Amino acid sequence: MPSPRSLIQLVRRRLKNSAALPGPRSPRLQDMAIEDLLDAFTDLKQLRRTNPDQVLLKLGAFGAEALAILAHKTSSHRIAWEGAGQKDYKVFSDVGDHASWSRAVNTSLFIEDVATFGTIFQQFATRVIDDRGKLRVEGLTADQIDMSVYTTVMSFAVLVDIYQPSRGLGGTFFEMIVGPLISLLTGRIETGDVVLPVPGREETETVKVDLTFHDPQGGVSLAVPTKISTRERISQAFVHVRILETARPGSYRNILCVVNENNAFTYKGRSRGTPSNVYLRDTLVPGTIALYQRYVASLDGFYYLDPPEQYLAGQRAGLCQSLP
Repeated sequence: MPSPRSLIQLVRRRLKNSAALPGPRSPRLQDMAIEDLLDAFTDLKQLRRTNPDQVLLKLGAFGAEALAILAHKTSSHRIAWEGAGQKDYKVFSDVGDHASWSRAVNTSLFIEDVATFGTIFQQFATRVIDDRGKLRVEGLTADQIDMSVYTTVMSFAVLVDIYQPSRGLGGTFFEMIVGPLISLLTGRIETGDVVLPVPGREETETVKVDLTFHDPQGGVSLAVPTKISTRERISQAFVHVRILETARPGSYRNILCVVNENNAFTYKGRSRGTPSNVYLRDTLVPGTIALYQRYVASLDGFYYLDPPEQYLAGQRAGLCQSLP
């Protein structure tokens, strides 16, 4: 899989070679706006582990710009929800090309209005920074926190889906948001990979954990894998937990942060050509998770931005606590 930097270069090359598109802004100005966003992505990546408070504040401007580009360059289309619970989703496509579209966004969590998002995100960022190191955020509802993070993540992921489909940038960006947030909440420095000695050899091996937060006093550390969705890739998180627990017993708490578990399916007998021929539902593997949780390693919690209704309702036995 290409690195995030190479993916950015691919996006830029495609933009330079793309045909002009209609819209209230000139095509070149629209393309420049996306290039500016990619530059901001690179800057945030470089800042994330040294200035988490500045990164969080910049994420607000980043999200607002992504929403503005969506407003000028794309149109949205409702997509049917046939999963558990009462949910409403939409997808986005380029205004000049409706043949392909983005991942779906939950309309109750996605703040489309730029001004409204800016206000809510500013309140969110201010409280998180003011409550640095307290392990909780006061004065905000769970919905305000969830919507702020969800909109920021999904606005950029949607743009990537439309203009350079890839699995790399969206997932990397989600990790870049979760890292500074947990760093501020815990008052700990964000790190990543864990280096462990290889048994029976005088060498080391790197366990590629997305995020780690070590206690400077030598206490229990926090390990946090992040994923846009889990499905068949859920095993990686449990294997990493097993390795850490075996190599350093009692040294880590482990939680998994996920955006959602939904997936698009085509109605029988129809083509996938338009969103009206497609429906959405959660793709869940609760039995697999329960087996891993019992026989491989135990995660201390699942945290979702758009949680599956079945997990919240406690309908799946053998799972660790699932929280929005």
